[in-house]
Amino acid sequence: MTEDLKKGSGASFFVRAKQAARYVISDILPTTWMSPLQPLTPFTPVVSGRQYDYNIGQNLFYTPRGNERYGFPELRNLARNSELVRLAIETRQDQMASQPVGFRPKPGSGAKENDPRIKELEKFFDTPDRVHDFFGWQRIILEELFVTDAVSLYRRRDRMGRPYSIEPIDGATIFPLIDAGGRQPMAPDPAFQQILKGVPKTDYTSDELLYAVRKTQVNNPYGWSVVEQVALAAAQDIERVKSQLLYFTAGALPDAYAVMPDKMTADNVLAFEREFNDLYSGNLAGKRGMPFFPFGSKIENIKDPLLKDEFDEWLARKICYAFSLPPTALVKQVNRATAEQAQSTAADEGLAPLKLWFIRIINRLIVSDFGYEDLEAYYLEAQEDDPAQQATILTTYQEKGTIARNEARLKLGLDPFNDPAYDIPLPLTVNGYVTQEDMQAQRDQQLLIAQSRVAQPGTEGDETPGNQQPQVDGKQPNDKKPDVKKKPEKRVASTYPIESRSLH
Repeated sequence: MTEDLKKGSGASFFVRAKQAARYVISDILPTTWMSPLQPLTPFTPVVSGRQYDYNIGQNLFYTPRGNERYGFPELRNLARNSELVRLAIETRQDQMASQPVGFRPKPGSGAKENDPRIKELEKFFDTPDRVHDFFGWQRIILEELFVTDAVSLYRRRDRMGRPYSIEPIDGATIFPLIDAGGRQPMAPDPAFQQILKGVPKTDYTSDELLYAVRKTQVNNPYGWSVVEQVALAAAQDIERVKSQLLYFTAGALPDAYAVMPDKMTADNVLAFEREFNDLYSGNLAGKRGMPFFPFGSKIENIKDPLLKDEFDEWLARKICYAFSLPPTALVKQVNRATAEQAQSTAADEGLAPLKLWFIRIINRLIVSDFGYEDLEAYYLEAQEDDPAQQATILTTYQEKGTIARNEARLKLGLDPFNDPAYDIPLPLTVNGYVTQEDMQAQRDQQLLIAQSRVAQPGTEGDETPGNQQPQVDGKQPNDKKPDVKKKPEKRVASTYPIESRSLH
């Protein structure tokens, strides 16, 4: 249709009539009373599907975030100099470092657990950039995420075209390009430019550079980092700390002052002040002595200024909220239940989405760079940090026969017992630890006893209607139990000693 519009007057009458009819609302007629009127016909050429109304020549304004309120240098300065922001970033990085990542087949993909490609991925991501280990590489990515939200990963390949390394690049040097629709150009067209020394130096395609923005915007190719969200609070925190520092470095108010007798002249007061300060300045032994003052002298203590108030707590709460962290360590003490609830909420609202975003980045690299669509990265089960809870969990597992007792001891860092019985998962019963064969023998014996009682008429416990006899005065006519020859019981006692309910 756009081509037809470009033809203009050269188009046929029927084509031009069809185009004109498209921009007409059919039920609005010249005879419609109080009509809303027809809309204006779009100016040629018609543009459809443009993502946003970008500036003309936007690809020429190559300074990254040049038109934004906060540039990348300002965001980095705020993240480095604001103590609260820095603590929040480091806390999140430490929490993510405690989340180990593994690789496995995707559910339903048909791949096997011992697939050799899993070992290949584990070896590659042990040092993804060939310099830092996985957790050091992860910290670099998270730093860029929180500060700039412009995570840039260069996909370097070897001579055979295979993945060689995934190298982080300073996102503050990356200028995203856009196509005619306002979107990221697809390879082989250039999608990014790296700006070095103020000029474009390198072009990257979307296959060469992964530009991972977490908080995307429809009208802006850049992200919206957490530091940018709390930029004003971070600036207030910096100025607040600077003003508090001046109290200790440039303050002119002493801790106390002395009021001398009114008969002393100004020169006498000044001379006494100099002599007194010279006498006790740096003299610890002299300070332990008893000073003497002229009659009528009086010592006045000066109240210390308030160095921490509700405003400091408000800043801490606001910045911690942006990072989905509990502010319990920076505010007045709260009760234990509230603190635990805040900790749980922070894990659900902050850490879980962050883990999901990061694992998706790795899975995207696995598919796009390695071509393994049936494998995925996932977070391994986190080990319980509380020793008491960990011991309780392991004790439950080994008493139910899920794991062996020596296996539980190894998980606790204890030496295993030199006894083959401790290497076998054994459930704990009232008779001690028994094997699965012994438990099956007990169940078989109980089943035989139940069957024998059902087979003998009048046997105690036989509830079948055919075996019941009429009662006289509420009693059976024959209270004597029939003699049932008992079969010799099979010995099912375990060969393992009865032990207490513990890991020993």
